[in-house]
Amino acid sequence: MGEAQSLFALDIDPSEPLERLRTHEDKEVQTQATIQLAKIELEREEPQKAWELIENFTGTELGPGWDSSVEEIKIFSLVGIKEFEKARQHLQELQQRWSENTEVQTVAQILLINILIGEGNHEEASATLEESLKNITEEGYRLILEDLKEEISTL
Repeated sequence: MGEAQSLFALDIDPSEPLERLRTHEDKEVQTQATIQLAKIELEREEPQKAWELIENFTGTELGPGWDSSVEEIKIFSLVGIKEFEKARQHLQELQQRWSENTEVQTVAQILLINILIGEGNHEEASATLEESLKNITEEGYRLILEDLKEEISTL
């Protein structure tokens, strides 16, 4: 993983070492490599390629953090290819799997806002965002919400 991160930091495509790590014996290494490869495709504005990389991948057995990270990439990929119903389905399944986990529920709220923005439903996205700001206290998530609020104001 270090080789891939170093290449990325030097603005060199890290896809080759990441691709090798997708078959690593350690599931966490596989998961991180798959997430990173899919993120690269999203950054390249290639959501279909990102979806193809991560569609059949799961992080559920590794716990809520890994699971929500995998599902986040799936949802961003699906929004990118305008598969909004499928994105909502993945979101609902994530929320149900980890209904007692407040961090997953917070991430789910942010993902919902992104789905609404992707659908062009800016009023509902804005209302959901304002409601989330009332309930979310963790600073990192609040910063993400503030960025989304700014994004919505320009739409």
